[in-house]
Amino acid sequence: MKHLLYTTIGYGRDYISLLDLFLKSLTQNHKTVYTICIMCDTDFINEVQRICQNYSRFPYILFTQPNAKTPYEASMYKVHIFDLPNIDEFTNIFYVDLDCLFLCAPDMFLELTLEPNILYVGDDLVYKKITLNPHNNIMWSLHNYTEEELRKLKENKVEPFNAGCFLFQNTPSMRRDFESVCEMMRTWKGNFFYEQSFMNVYFNKKGNTNRTLLNTERYVMFPNLEKKYSNCIVHFCGSAGNGKEKYTKMELYWKRYAQKKSCVMFGNRNIMMSHLITSKSLVLEIGVFKGDFSEVLYNAKPQTLFLVDPWTLHAPKISSGDADGNHVKEFYTDDAYNLVKKKFEDKSNVYVLQDFSSTIAKRFADFSLDLIYLDGDHSYEGVKRDLELFYPKLVPGGWMCGHKYEMNMKKANTICDFGVRRAVDEFCQANGLQIQCKAFDGYVSFAFQKK
Repeated sequence: MKHLLYTTIGYGRDYISLLDLFLKSLTQNHKTVYTICIMCDTDFINEVQRICQNYSRFPYILFTQPNAKTPYEASMYKVHIFDLPNIDEFTNIFYVDLDCLFLCAPDMFLELTLEPNILYVGDDLVYKKITLNPHNNIMWSLHNYTEEELRKLKENKVEPFNAGCFLFQNTPSMRRDFESVCEMMRTWKGNFFYEQSFMNVYFNKKGNTNRTLLNTERYVMFPNLEKKYSNCIVHFCGSAGNGKEKYTKMELYWKRYAQKKSCVMFGNRNIMMSHLITSKSLVLEIGVFKGDFSEVLYNAKPQTLFLVDPWTLHAPKISSGDADGNHVKEFYTDDAYNLVKKKFEDKSNVYVLQDFSSTIAKRFADFSLDLIYLDGDHSYEGVKRDLELFYPKLVPGGWMCGHKYEMNMKKANTICDFGVRRAVDEFCQANGLQIQCKAFDGYVSFAFQKK
């Protein structure tokens, strides 16, 4: 069975930054692969796509919507999920607001056998602070309940719910329910509070909601930023429409409690190399250019250093910048090649090899290298090829490293789109590996050890 998890982004561009944290928490805790759908403004598609490419272990659907003119319109995207052309492929459908972090595997919800035609919703504790009947409050109503309807809601102990998280089995009846809510939103002329008002009125009147699955232990609203939660979804509610304020809270909580600490962070790749290279290391750099980083590798004092680059075999000119991706300049490759040869001509333990990585790989024996740094072809196909060719060349415990895994916008001036992260993440997942070190230049470097 295929399942779908979806979220929405619209109107406020500052909400796009929340997507990175949302996906980080999601991918850190997943156990099985399911499809992720992101419903977003048409104008946001390029930025959203760029972020999604960093989390390529899941299949993605980017479902564009007409650009929202208000936060209300953007929030209402979620109710139009049945407009998705291939929606019938999915069995269970799980909506989670973008201002949420996963501290659990979403599988614990998606893999359940759900009762058909039931909307599983999250308890909204806000209503308990309201002394009057909460069904009369605009947050959960349209002020259109009759006295008889209010009596039945109270008699049946039907409580308001938060529309930031819900789950259901995909059935024709549920499709009709969502279409009815869409029609209510289209024709309503009175006051309302986002889609939450319409969903509460429709589903609570019908009596087909369930609050036991997404209870207050599994779905935490307004989390205490000083408290460590576990095995739940935390929802950073409030500040509606203020993406910057939400991001500040989410990032603080992510770094303090949610992010797994197994990855060692370095300020830059120079420092990282000084920790990974020893006097007995045989080191290979793929992608040398002018040899600036080659000097860093050499100064770490390895036993042997191999420098591989096609230079003039690839192109007469090439453009490149510094470790942060800034100060990009164009150089003749023959000048770069001669400069590298000049730098290392009197270094007996350095070998400058002009060739493509794909053809030179056979010159290195399996289990012969201690550290490899990939900085050549940064396309998805190029990195995937280099990983497959050179991983066998590492000794057990040897380090596979590389540049341009992701962007660090505190140092980089421009955003660039590479295929490095997708290729590395897929390779790690396929081989039971994980990133163990990162170096935070503008272009972030990665490192993981061979088993």
